[in-house]
Amino acid sequence: MSSESRYQKGNDEYATPGWIKEGLFAGWYDPCPLTRGLAELDGLNSEWPGSKVFINPPYSKPLPWIERAIAE
Repeated sequence: MSSESRYQKGNDEYATPGWIKEGLFAGWYDPCPLTRGLAELDGLNSEWPGSKVFINPPYSKPLPWIERAIAE
């Protein structure tokens, strides 16, 4: 198991294993990707294209993501 896919205390993100995201959810839009090494993405306030969205929200504030998913 890679260090990216393991929870680390103090880290707000937990990577979804690649075999799940690339297998079951291949081609789905991810409005809240891991931020390490990526430019900031405002997935809560941007358009979510398509009809299939994969969300693995930050652990500290999941409610806004849940509310947005319901609204979609």
